[in-house]
Amino acid sequence: MLGSSIASRARARAWWREIVGLVGGTALVLGAAAPAGAAPEGDKPAEAPYVAPTVGKTRLATSAAPAPLAIDEKVPGPETRPNGPNKRIVGGAPASLGEYPYFVSLQSSSGGTGDFFCGGSLLTTTKVLTAAHCVDGGTTPASLQVTVGGTTLSGGDVGVVRNISGIAVHPGWNPGTFQNDVAVLTLASPITRTDSGAQWLRLAQGNELNLVDPGDTSTVIGHGSTGLASSSNQLLEVAVPIQADATMTQPQVYGSDFDPATMIGAGPLAGGQDSCQGDSGGPLVITSPTQDIQVGDVSWGTGCALPNKPGVYGELHQGGMQSFVNSQILRPGNDRFGSAQALSGNAGSVTGSNDSATLDPGEAGVEASVWYTWTPTESGNAQIAVNQHGFDSQVNVYTGASVTGLSAVASNDDANGSLQSEVEFNAVAGTTYRIQVDGFGFDYGTYRLSYGVNRPDNDDVASAPDLARAAGGPVFVSTARATGQAGEPAAVFARGDSSVWYRWTAPESGTARFSTFGSNYDTTLAAYTGSLPSMVQVAANDDSNGMLQSLMSFPATAGTTYLIQLSGYAGGRGNAVLGHAVNPPSNDLFNDATPIAGAAGARSGSNARATAEPGEPNFGSTPDASIWWRWTAPASATFRFGTAGSDFDTVLAAAANESGVELTATAFNDDANGTLQSQIEFTASAGTTYWIWVDGYNVHRGTVQLAWSQL
Repeated sequence: MLGSSIASRARARAWWREIVGLVGGTALVLGAAAPAGAAPEGDKPAEAPYVAPTVGKTRLATSAAPAPLAIDEKVPGPETRPNGPNKRIVGGAPASLGEYPYFVSLQSSSGGTGDFFCGGSLLTTTKVLTAAHCVDGGTTPASLQVTVGGTTLSGGDVGVVRNISGIAVHPGWNPGTFQNDVAVLTLASPITRTDSGAQWLRLAQGNELNLVDPGDTSTVIGHGSTGLASSSNQLLEVAVPIQADATMTQPQVYGSDFDPATMIGAGPLAGGQDSCQGDSGGPLVITSPTQDIQVGDVSWGTGCALPNKPGVYGELHQGGMQSFVNSQILRPGNDRFGSAQALSGNAGSVTGSNDSATLDPGEAGVEASVWYTWTPTESGNAQIAVNQHGFDSQVNVYTGASVTGLSAVASNDDANGSLQSEVEFNAVAGTTYRIQVDGFGFDYGTYRLSYGVNRPDNDDVASAPDLARAAGGPVFVSTARATGQAGEPAAVFARGDSSVWYRWTAPESGTARFSTFGSNYDTTLAAYTGSLPSMVQVAANDDSNGMLQSLMSFPATAGTTYLIQLSGYAGGRGNAVLGHAVNPPSNDLFNDATPIAGAAGARSGSNARATAEPGEPNFGSTPDASIWWRWTAPASATFRFGTAGSDFDTVLAAAANESGVELTATAFNDDANGTLQSQIEFTASAGTTYWIWVDGYNVHRGTVQLAWSQL
């Protein structure tokens, strides 16, 4: 059991755990007197004061790529005594603004941001790590609040305030021995991109890049008090050397009170630099320009900054405590290079997120990345796009088998004038490409990633072909290899990642109509003016007439160029058909069928600008440019309908809606009497409404002459 001289470092236990420095051989509590009894214990002589390196660092500007953690970033920090009477060592200093965006201060929810009692660290957008002894003893979530990313307890930089909705204490936490001194708090509302001063960090992965060896420099931060009655309003930092377990278990240090399986020691044996009461739960980190990694949390110690009494921290970089913490947090499944998500086939799209993502040891040039692998089976031009998001993304493509042995293939930050990203490169069949998605400047969010090799010619907006006629189609295209583009809009339920494009300049003003009738998958249609990334949507449609194909109509202006986006619902792909017209006939659509009446009569019309609509029946010929009439039989008798006199190859059908559910073909004909015109005869029932359908064989168009009579 721990002796009575050992104190936890939380305010609730009477002492504030302070950041402590050393000046001229005298313990300095950054403006307050040191605890008494700062003398070596046992027979071991006091070591020379530890020379603490400068721990302040400049976060890289967003225009420069950060460097990875590397071996040469290790600062061994030899414990050497300064020469000469005027030399002095300063062990602690105020933290710079924004230097530790993951630091968390715990306060009473009733006391406000000034009622600080423990520290912590932000691990994800919803999880905070702290010491178990800070929140045990019946502490409830409702009694807590936290601030994240601030450098002052009050004033201009208090950070982001959040309430707490849950507390998970390590099941092995022992308040008598301080083993497993860790807890994870759940924020009542997540940190968001607008909380720009708050960023998460991750736990170190074992002795990561040999940066967690005895003698290596770590940094502890907290709001240690400048006296017994108050905390430090300013966030403080101090560099401390990591101690070997063998050192920490020596009798004159902590002996058997130190448990190597759940604890790690840090601080010079000569004393002078340390954390103290009030800093409990705060992070012990290895600092780097790329990312800081956490190795421990402030737990306990004998006094503060005493010789032979380094601070004791919960060991978080390995073992059971790390396993517990990892079980409480959620990172993207493809956060690690080794757990990259495999992209299947030669084209496709997936939804992803780099929310709470971190870096692998040695990963370079990014801050919150996730990984994919893709092995196309064909060679050719390939494109990978990251779009449909509101943050600033980056995408990088590599080859290589390890995160530290990659060869760059392509990379992009901003494309098409947007904050979204896309790359093109010549893919080689059978080659595995490593795709890294990151947020520029620690930005993050959800996105769509699309990929494809040997894409359609009109996959990109810039290569959209012209639809120059007043009416046309059907145009056939496969979207199986289509991708999205950076800055591409997503209309209705489309995702802008499986689209092809057409350019149409209206030859006259009036109603423009576009249809995907005949497509074999769930399509979407949209029309835009402008250019990437500032297109203005004019019209859009997903499903029409209860079908999965699309029909879009909008008022067009002569001379205006419209960009037509043909895409798939939820990223769907398939064989698409596109028909279009301007100022179609008034009876182009089933619901707009022209009424006719009587036992005999004649009408003229035109299908020159007609389209086919989703759900239109195939009476015996695939609809392409059909028009409709609606006729109610005046008597129960046999009637004849024909298109003699029409100037093109027609097809003709009559159908009734007797079931009230769908049309049932009553009669159909293509060519009659040795001509290219059509004729049908059928027995009608008095009072029954029949729809008369006229189309052109194989997309023929022209003037229609329709006549009918009773036989």
